[in-house]
Amino acid sequence: MAKKSKKNAVKANPNAWMVTFGDLVMLLLTFFVLLLTMKSVDSGKSMEMFKDYIQIGGSSDYMEGSSLEGDSHGGKSVSIVNSAMLKNILELMEGVDTLPAKEGELKNLKDLVTITDDKRGVVITIESGNLFYQGEAKVRTDRLFVLDAIGKMLRYASNDILVMGNTDNKPVRGGNFESNLELSFYRALGVYYYLTDSLGLNPERLAVGGYGAMKRLLPNNSLENQSKNRRVEFILRKPI
Repeated sequence: MAKKSKKNAVKANPNAWMVTFGDLVMLLLTFFVLLLTMKSVDSGKSMEMFKDYIQIGGSSDYMEGSSLEGDSHGGKSVSIVNSAMLKNILELMEGVDTLPAKEGELKNLKDLVTITDDKRGVVITIESGNLFYQGEAKVRTDRLFVLDAIGKMLRYASNDILVMGNTDNKPVRGGNFESNLELSFYRALGVYYYLTDSLGLNPERLAVGGYGAMKRLLPNNSLENQSKNRRVEFILRKPI
């Protein structure tokens, strides 16, 4: 068999791998630029994805000079009509929240609250143990971040809001309150003052009340059930 001529032999290019490597680097760069763009997108524009499901309100839902940081929704608010809409807004807020000082607040909020629907409206519920010490109505300073995150979410809603306190059926003994009804009311009132005085929500949008032990979620026959019955509810009234 005749030997092939060395002149006709094809030499492998030792640098050919660099072409593939360069393409890979470019793809990775494009991917990270896309992630950065999605993270920093203005949330006001992002709200357009809900345009088929929400009614846009004006900026009058918030007090002038509100101290709520990052008011990137451009003064717009939405009329919340069901719990799914509010959950979607919470997901959207987490995606566009770029405030370093508040990093992780919204993720923690999802673990602390439940969002449901009932005949009163869309209800955000948080157990009182996540806000108050036992038998007290002053919000714990180490838990104010919870109300900060809730206030950040409520600023997107144009609904009127009821803040309602609830307790278990264990009688109040000693302390500053004579009954569970009184304790539940003053807990809701403490939340109200923080939302309006510290966070700048318009007080005309909020009302306060207390159910005491009258609106239990579960029978008060265990410590776990009693803990769930001790709660604060933020009721977003559906538009009439």
